[in-house]
Amino acid sequence: MSSTPTASPNPPSPVTGKPMSGAERYNSVLPHQPNINAYGGNTPQTKPQDVGLGDAIRTISFSEYLDARWYQQPCVRQGLLWGIGALFAAGGMGLVLRRPVWTSSSYGVGGFCFGSFAAHEVCKSNMKKERDGMKRAVEIMDRKKLEKEKQKEEMRAARRRAKEEEDARKEAEERRRKERPWWKVW
Repeated sequence: MSSTPTASPNPPSPVTGKPMSGAERYNSVLPHQPNINAYGGNTPQTKPQDVGLGDAIRTISFSEYLDARWYQQPCVRQGLLWGIGALFAAGGMGLVLRRPVWTSSSYGVGGFCFGSFAAHEVCKSNMKKERDGMKRAVEIMDRKKLEKEKQKEEMRAARRRAKEEEDARKEAEERRRKERPWWKVW
């Protein structure tokens, strides 16, 4: 006899102690089973990890932003220029209306934020419209190219048919000429 215990077909439930059916066994996590979460997250056997603001900040790499050359991205230059213009316009209007310098500065900062955001969004919208227009233009050009190729093919087929008809006519004429005797009785 072997000394190893055999697994029963219906092991007892860790909660109730009663034998489990097949579906219960399939859906349950037994305490002796290893962590079934392949990604090592929070399971009943593990304690949730505390994640703080410091952990989130450590995941940010500032070299990504420095190497990205954000000022060369599309629409950023235009947005910044319009924002600077809005800053001077809003701040200048605040000073002309004799508001305190602090309030006028706040108007200028608000004008910069609003102006640069608005100009950036308008530029992105225009670029999207232009991109869509270019897609339509390419589709139209492809369709016209296919139409031209179809017309050329039809013309080739018409020329081929005309040449075949001409060749058939010449061949029939040649046959008639060869069938006619070269001498006449009468």
